This record gives sequence, C-alpha cells and structure tokens, in this order.
Amino acid sequence: MVSASALHGGAPVSIGGDAGLLTAGNTTSTVYFFDAVTGGWSILAPLPVSPMAPSVAPVTVGGIAGVMVAGGLDSGYLTTVSVYDPGANTWSTLAPLNTARYGAASAPVTIAGIAGVLIAGGYGGSYLGSAEFYDPIANSWTPLAPLNTARMGGFGAPVTVGGVAGMLVVGGSTCSGGCWLSSAEFFDPVAGSWSYVASMPAQRYLPMGGPITIGGVPGVLIAGGFAGSVYANAYFYDGAANSWSTLPSMLNPREAAASGPVTIGPSTGVLIAGGYDSGSLTLSEFYCP
Repeated sequence: MVSASALHGGAPVSIGGDAGLLTAGNTTSTVYFFDAVTGGWSILAPLPVSPMAPSVAPVTVGGIAGVMVAGGLDSGYLTTVSVYDPGANTWSTLAPLNTARYGAASAPVTIAGIAGVLIAGGYGGSYLGSAEFYDPIANSWTPLAPLNTARMGGFGAPVTVGGVAGMLVVGGSTCSGGCWLSSAEFFDPVAGSWSYVASMPAQRYLPMGGPITIGGVPGVLIAGGFAGSVYANAYFYDGAANSWSTLPSMLNPREAAASGPVTIGPSTGVLIAGGYDSGSLTLSEFYCP
C-alpha cells in the first residue's frame, strides 16, 4: 500500500472501468485507490479537509456512483460532507450532517425507495446514539431513531435480517477506558427502528470488515479491532440465521483499518488495508471466501 490507511475509511468504487477500494481519512487529505484489476495503489484528488475517523460509504449522486466522506475530527468535530466523482477525479460538497461526529458507523441503505447512506453513533463531545440518513435526491439529512446503545468506533455494513435489507452496527466503545462492546444492532428501514441481534463472539473497538457471501450465505465479515490488545480474529455474521461463526484470523493484527468488498480475479471478498498495531501499517490483505 502507498501509506498507512484510514479509520473505517474504505468504500468500493470503479475508476476508469476498474473496480476497487477508495480509502480516506487518516488525519490527512490524501486519498488512495486500490485497483483490484492491476493490484496496485494510486493517489487520487485530495479531500477538501483532513479528517480523522470520518464515515466513508458508497453513494450515487446525480447519477454518478461515487464515495461519500462525512464528519470526522480535525480542529474540531466535523459536519462536513464531501462526495468523490471517479470520472472527474474531483470532490464536491454535500449538505452537512445534522450532528458533528467522528468514529461513526456508516453503510448504504435504502429507505422508502431512496438509496442513500445511514450514519449512526460516533463521538462529538459525548458518545452518540443518534442516527441520520442522507437522501441524495434532496441532498438532505433526516434524523432517524437512535441506536439502543450509544457507541463510537463500531463497524457498519449493509445486511439482510429476516428478509429485510438494512444496516448492521457492531462493536465499538461507550467510554475512553475499557468499555468495549460485542453487541450488535440492526436498523430495519421498514419499521424505522433499531433492534439488538446476536452479539459478536468477542468485544471489539475499531474493527473492520465488509459485506460478503460465504458458501452461498450473504452476511458480514468483521475482523481485528482492539479490546485490551490488538486482535487478528475474524468472524462472520449470518443475517438469515442471526448467528456468528469464526473465520480464519488475519495475517496481521490490526485496528482502525480501511476495508470493504472487492473482487480480485474470480473471488469476491473483503480487502483490509493499513490500520494500526504497534504503529501505523501499510500492509494489505484480502479475505477470499
């Protein structure tokens, strides 16, 4: 990888016909792209800000499939939202968040037929449970029902539970010293509410992962994170069964890495890049189901 990567700062995107993963937000304006076709990294147009721990998610705005970077921490807690246009290699500004936050979970979600982005939790002077939804047609944010447990540093991913496509938020922390979480919550966009689902087998703060299909079963991979130590363990959440299973561990323990779904050769899996162990990492690894 070109340099150490971002906190939960990965989202799939296609550039020049090549699909890959965009990473952003490690207290720098530098943005990287992993090209899954060539296997190489390149530097893209810089962000307008230099946020720590922003929320990063794929979004389509004005018919352009790009990547949103929202919130984060700079000289203060940010409400800033930017969107990347892969065709023009440029960033533009979107409507700001209602609540300044960093370390929040995010995922693409469809609510009432509108495909947008849901952001939940994080920290903005206190641990947040609030959630909001970005509507790319109206270019506006709408408050949603809050998480049952306010948390920072949880991981968010799209998942289907009970036949309903929504969002999973798992792990994180509720304080600055040891209040790590294993609990998981699911946002049901039909009911407009959060409910607890099966807890992860271990507490994890700043884990990473992404949506993945294993053995024909769609779900979410969660790997690494911190809970007294930095871990390499990986788990799979099966939304249909509402259960977790253990996967092979990562090659390198890490927390706060960029991650997301990519297809390399014939395999669609999850790429995890950068992050932290004893220091910043440049290593990348790919989980092939």
